[in-house]
Amino acid sequence: MTLALLSSGAVYGSAQTTYNGQPLTKVLFQGHERWEEGRKQAQDIGYHDGLHDGRWDLDHHRPFRLEKEASFRNADHGYQPFYGDRARYQEEYRHAYERGYREGYHR
Repeated sequence: MTLALLSSGAVYGSAQTTYNGQPLTKVLFQGHERWEEGRKQAQDIGYHDGLHDGRWDLDHHRPFRLEKEASFRNADHGYQPFYGDRARYQEEYRHAYERGYREGYHR
């Protein structure tokens, strides 16, 4: 009898985990999509901010000072709460900023 119920799907699939009325798999997928969008934003904005600041420092005969830049320290330019964890965004931003800054400063 149990085997018949399992094979017919009567027991399986009837209980689905939800969050705010939506299937949890959908919620997780949407969260992943938002994070991917946020990660891309952090990388794009961080790189361009770093490139700009590195070129500016070079053009104005300032020393290489990556960690002293406010943009690098704050690392939140472009952040939106729906992207998810701010610390993850900041980490991505700083990696991209450093790459851009180095390229801008060392042309």
